Amino acid sequence: MTDTILAHRKLIERREPVHASFDAIDTKGRRFGARVRIEVLEYVPAEDGANWGYRIAPDMLGIRFHALPHATRDGVDYGAWQSGKLCRTEADAHAYAAKYLADAEKRALKNKARAA
Repeated sequence: MTDTILAHRKLIERREPVHASFDAIDTKGRRFGARVRIEVLEYVPAEDGANWGYRIAPDMLGIRFHALPHATRDGVDYGAWQSGKLCRTEADAHAYAAKYLADAEKRALKNKARAA
């Protein structure tokens, strides 16, 4: 098992989300879509005696990029948040976002085919 440390995180920046709308609609006539927002976070070790924080691997301290996906209907958030992914680099976060959106589109088109 990997050793972890208790860390605090600070939001540095919340980037404009990437939106996608797909060629499929649900039974209520709403267009399927998704969005992914990337947050720039800084993780620092928690002070001695702290009883709250995030358990992370020591090599994850510093600036990290959190990609947060969410399903949409007609451009409005729909359903529960997805867990997202904590990435070491911005490029990794954008690659995760692109893959998430491509997979979301496949799911939407599969639902469209099922409904036809």
